[in-house]
Amino acid sequence: MLEFLDAGPPPIVFTLGSSAFWVARDFYRDSIAAAGALGRRALLLIGHSRNLPQAALPEGVAAFEYAPYSEVLPRACAIVHQGGVGTAGQGLRSGKPVSILPHAHDQFDNAARVEMVLGLKR
Repeated sequence: MLEFLDAGPPPIVFTLGSSAFWVARDFYRDSIAAAGALGRRALLLIGHSRNLPQAALPEGVAAFEYAPYSEVLPRACAIVHQGGVGTAGQGLRSGKPVSILPHAHDQFDNAARVEMVLGLKR
């Protein structure tokens, strides 16, 4: 993972944390497409090998089942995540832009709180 981070500009990190990855559906495939459309590298934290897209990963995209957020997120250019409290906290701590796509549980409330803390409006 560190080799990928060192090999180019900071990537967008896409993750569904420790619970939403079980219902990832097309999240990682769509993440690859979004990063490609933006001309950015992508680091996918897929949580389980079953979430690895079937097609070969394009140049500039890497996937890992796990990586410590404290090491990865500060090296990202942006973070897209599910809004779990741990992921939200680490995302804010990294100082990088975050985009939260809540899935269930407390994630909607956490997203609203992050929005409020950052002074964002819908």
